[in-house]
Amino acid sequence: MSHEIFSIPSSQFTVSKNKNNVIHWDGHFQGQEVIAALPIGENSQCIILLNWFQNKKPIRQNLLCARHNGDIIWKIALPNSHDFVVGAQMAGDELFINTWNGYRMKVDQLTGRILSSEFVK
Repeated sequence: MSHEIFSIPSSQFTVSKNKNNVIHWDGHFQGQEVIAALPIGENSQCIILLNWFQNKKPIRQNLLCARHNGDIIWKIALPNSHDFVVGAQMAGDELFINTWNGYRMKVDQLTGRILSSEFVK
């Protein structure tokens, strides 16, 4: 049995956690497919990773943080304008992302600011 831990009712987007603490999500965010959702801040906000290649054209700034009302707090601004996020993970209270161009970055989950970057490809 799962229980809801974050939702944006206006987008019909919900994030739930099952009995094994595995997070899953349902719905879209502003019409875009979601490929990862990471609730933060006592589940009052959610880091959302959008499908970067949904419309045969890469979506730039495809990682964002949103509130329950759908307001966007921040969108990722990668240093290379031709890059996009392909993965996002939380390690404790730290947010790490991987990019198409082969970088692993530590990101401030409250501001979306990149704190460190390492080429790993």
